[in-house]
Amino acid sequence: MKYILYKNNKFIMERKFFYPVKSHLKNLLGMKNLMVLSFKEWLETAEKNGYRLEVKK
Repeated sequence: MKYILYKNNKFIMERKFFYPVKSHLKNLLGMKNLMVLSFKEWLETAEKNGYRLEVKK
């Protein structure tokens, strides 16, 4: 699987594993800890800030 991160439909990064994408977004959004958020909450926060995650198999 490949995880692709976009901001406002512009490519930012592509990784084979989810954790590097999650860590990169944590730093971009200035969040302290992503472990307290569920995946759905994390994704909603990212979408509010113009980020989009795409998963390809």
